[in-house]
Amino acid sequence: MLSAYKGERTIYGAQHILQGKKSAQAIQDGHFFSLLPYFHLFPSITREEVEKLALTLQQRKWIVLSDDHRAILTSEGEAKVRFLKNEYDFVDRLDGWKYLKLTEVFWLRLTLYIQTLTQLHLKQKAFIPITSNRDIQKWVKRKLQLKNQQHQTELDALYHDLRSFLETCSELEARIFVGQLSSPSQIGLTLFQLADQLQLNTDYIYVVHRATLHKLFDELLNDKHQALRPFIGGLQEHQFLTETAKKTANLLRQGLSIDEIVIKRRLKRNTIEDHVVELALYDPTFSIHPYLTKQEYHRIIEAAEALNTLKLKQLREYVGDSFSYFMIRIALTRKDSSYEPA
Repeated sequence: MLSAYKGERTIYGAQHILQGKKSAQAIQDGHFFSLLPYFHLFPSITREEVEKLALTLQQRKWIVLSDDHRAILTSEGEAKVRFLKNEYDFVDRLDGWKYLKLTEVFWLRLTLYIQTLTQLHLKQKAFIPITSNRDIQKWVKRKLQLKNQQHQTELDALYHDLRSFLETCSELEARIFVGQLSSPSQIGLTLFQLADQLQLNTDYIYVVHRATLHKLFDELLNDKHQALRPFIGGLQEHQFLTETAKKTANLLRQGLSIDEIVIKRRLKRNTIEDHVVELALYDPTFSIHPYLTKQEYHRIIEAAEALNTLKLKQLREYVGDSFSYFMIRIALTRKDSSYEPA
């Protein structure tokens, strides 16, 4: 992440993306620097942990840390990044932004369903469920009612699809996946227990498992593994907009301008502009044409490419004061696309 920033953001920018902070700045930076795959990867990571990690990287001479907490990678650091990308290629399968809503719910649905179905198949109705989440329990009950008494058929279909998928994974990925499943003959292990058993770092085990799930989601959304597809039911359509941004979106659809929305909602113009940038990031079909001309758009994109930077202040100094920070931000939402203003 620090390699992607190239010193243009602080180490706390990385923290906000790893936490999954739904601020306009974090989401915009995640988009601009192609870091959204890591969104919400470590939701509980603290400022102190990030500072400690940065200090460790500096001590190993992989980064140079400035007084304002910006990091530039040394040649040794860039070499380390290349090594890690090659050594841990599973990281490329992470897509935290796309699968934010799917990951936890899918896994709880699947693991509780397998536990319950295997218990019922052996007519063992008394057991402690692996999750106390009521919504998950209700979902599993509804699915079992639909399947009625077809336990063996359902187990065979699940086994076939899971085996088919896990055969495309590494042995470690498969062991982590299967090791967490519970049945009458096996109590699923926690990630901590698996890490101890495999003698690996717990965070490492966690990221491997998350990447495995995201790989599975890619296949499910491409209509593979039909027995597993119901477990993402109702979760494919994700909406990350905050309630306040949704209200702005509704007013924009009614034809109101930014200035009119500012008056109607009694909010600062900067807040409404944040909402508009947010909408442009979420929706690739959202037109930015009302906010800048074709010439202005190209001027901003050319500046970003000429300076090789995404620093708003630097870009504005280059293009001139006639361009607002909002215009620059909205143009950059389409920087790496084939977008062409009307």
